[in-house]
Amino acid sequence: MNSNDGPLKLRSRLARIGRCVRCSLRYAMPVGIHLRNSIDVRDLIKNTMLDFDFAITMPMNLLDRLRKRVGRTQFYRAFWQVVADFPDCHVAAMMYLYRAFDKTKTTAQQMYLFGDSLEFMMEGFIEVAQDYDNTKAIEYLQRFLVRAFPLDGPHLSEAQLLELVEHCIFFVLHSDGPLVTSFYTWILNSTDHSDLSFFYDRSCELILTAMNRFLNVNTLKGAIHPEYRYVDIADVKIYTEILLCRVLIQMQKRTELGRVLFVKMFPRLIDKADEFHRGPRDFSGRRTSPQYRRMYEFEQYCGNLTDQLEPDFFWEYVLGCFELIADNQTDNISNFARLINGCFFGARCFDNDSEVCGIKVIQAIMSFLSCREMLTKCYRDDIITIAGVAQKIVLNLIERMPTNDEERGILIDLREQCIAALSMACELYVPKRSQNYVAGLNHTTQLLSNFLSVPIGPNLEGIESERVSSWIFNVLRVISVHEWLVQFADGNHGDALTRASLLQFLSHAYVKANEFERTSLLTRADRAHLDRIDVFATGVEAAWIGLEQQQSFMYHTQVTRLIREAHSRNSAESSSEIENMIIERLLSGNNANTAKTFKKLYEVIRSDNGKPFNTIPLILFNI
Repeated sequence: MNSNDGPLKLRSRLARIGRCVRCSLRYAMPVGIHLRNSIDVRDLIKNTMLDFDFAITMPMNLLDRLRKRVGRTQFYRAFWQVVADFPDCHVAAMMYLYRAFDKTKTTAQQMYLFGDSLEFMMEGFIEVAQDYDNTKAIEYLQRFLVRAFPLDGPHLSEAQLLELVEHCIFFVLHSDGPLVTSFYTWILNSTDHSDLSFFYDRSCELILTAMNRFLNVNTLKGAIHPEYRYVDIADVKIYTEILLCRVLIQMQKRTELGRVLFVKMFPRLIDKADEFHRGPRDFSGRRTSPQYRRMYEFEQYCGNLTDQLEPDFFWEYVLGCFELIADNQTDNISNFARLINGCFFGARCFDNDSEVCGIKVIQAIMSFLSCREMLTKCYRDDIITIAGVAQKIVLNLIERMPTNDEERGILIDLREQCIAALSMACELYVPKRSQNYVAGLNHTTQLLSNFLSVPIGPNLEGIESERVSSWIFNVLRVISVHEWLVQFADGNHGDALTRASLLQFLSHAYVKANEFERTSLLTRADRAHLDRIDVFATGVEAAWIGLEQQQSFMYHTQVTRLIREAHSRNSAESSSEIENMIIERLLSGNNANTAKTFKKLYEVIRSDNGKPFNTIPLILFNI
């Protein structure tokens, strides 16, 4: 055959031989220069790797001879194409590459290993790293990276190193000891795993950046875990935040490394938790829905992650963030709100005797809610979030019930902080009656309501005091019953719901004070002052006008509670000024409207165990 048709005939013969690689190479080697131009080197490399059991014997000599015939550049270009396109060749390729790298030489002296482009090599590396079930291949890949590409090496760009780290961090999920050891050797840049200086100076930032990039991806198609090896990849969805939690759990085995990464990534996990908390929760009644499964799995893995930490970690972390805000080192209160809310998403905050730190945090939050400067910086949603978390902590502490004087003293101090927070919310609200501060009023009132029925110990100073508590005056400025009457008379409903809510709170506190005088929120002087200014009768009269004017359902519900509580303040008396006010309206000219309004009210409260209305039903029978 001449030089023109020889390569064509040789290709035809090799095609007929098929996958008999020994024969292919026996014919191919003597051809010399023609092989470079005509034979598909990629197929030869692929078939060589596929047709031998590399776990037993490695036909290095055949690949070496082929490399010498076609040249290093041509050979390694085809080599990386095989790695990228044929997963079955990954083990053989990585073993050959690891063996071909001469550790007595520098990486710069062996750049031919990567063909004519680092991009080909990177594509191959990523394919091997994603071949999660192929432990042997990724073990040799990791060994090669330790040798050839340390994280402070000059041969790969920052973006390429970051891409490698982003895929290699999941190697810690393997149970294969040598692989995990190689990974830690790579990020520590030393076989001495006790030296962490390189990790702090270089690797930590790379890993954190890689984790953040990974978390920006919502889901993965395909499985990065052996348990999915027999599942159709198209049917599998891996949620990135769950996978990252698993990585962080595994890295807690190296506490000195895992703790640093967790503390840095914790705010991002909190953001994810906050997304679930604030997002729609329509599960269509099905626990098998994807959204429910995602939230449930994330909660479980967050819980498993917290089990690896000290019981008080979350509390101390939240407290540290609050101190930064309090010291004006940061004004990002929205992040703080998300943080403390996210701590209660999947975090077992009270499972490990962490009440002491919980008390510190609630005290810090209450200081926050009673600080004018901080509240003026807050958005409405932030106040709702922070107060909502405070509510959870307070309820948990109260449910445990104090057993000694020290615990009772803590709850008494906490109650005083709640009073201060309510007083500050009133001060901020009164000047402009802005809706921005209504949330603060409602939530601090709710916080304080938790203490009304709790016998936490005698408040002797309050009982003996003859002075009206200062916070009472602030609450009364918000209610402003006479202004409320004028507004309704003019047809201006204004902030009637806010006024009614606060007056109902005072009524409830009054009732509880009669039941638990020695632990009451209202002192004798407070109650005497409220009776003297006739706030309940006047306030209920204003609220009643709103009922007759067909206010919202929420308003009706709130006023119903108000009338019931105000009527029941003095249980020893058969009637009350509230009942007298309603009777007076029934006997006036507009008795039909009053009767209709009372009927709606009576349908709600007649089943209660509170003080009954005795006279009004008798009058209604005669109208």
